[in-house]
Amino acid sequence: MKKYIEIGFAVVVLACILYYVCQSETRKVRKQFLAIANAVSKPSGEGNIAMGVKMATLSNLLNDSVLISIKDFPFNSEMPADELVSLATRGRSYFDYMEITILDVETEFTSKTTAVSRCAVKVRTRSRTGDYNYDEVREFTSDLVKGENKKWLFASFKQDELLKK
Repeated sequence: MKKYIEIGFAVVVLACILYYVCQSETRKVRKQFLAIANAVSKPSGEGNIAMGVKMATLSNLLNDSVLISIKDFPFNSEMPADELVSLATRGRSYFDYMEITILDVETEFTSKTTAVSRCAVKVRTRSRTGDYNYDEVREFTSDLVKGENKKWLFASFKQDELLKK
């Protein structure tokens, strides 16, 4: 009986290892969405070092050039990733608190190196002065490309008009 328990335990451990090592491409894309949400989010009282680490992480999630097409965003255009990171850094400084929560991600792979994902996101912010608070769900479409390091990189962010108030 002890032998069967040991074999069962070994099979479970092996299955867990395979699960994490052989992640599906869909899981990898979802992981990138969670990483970008974490990099953009800002807890109250975040220090400069934590912000610097998050912005370095953000730059590693973006393609060399990123297209932005978001309602009410004043910088809609195609821009280099470092310029977008600079805008994100500046934008985050206006808020005391910013929380980005990924609600759902659906991904369609158009080739081995490109994907299109629809993502529902809940955005909550509180400005430093307290006069601008935002709490809304938005839906985006993002194009992703597989980079040299085999990671999925964001190439565009476009707002879907499905969820309107």
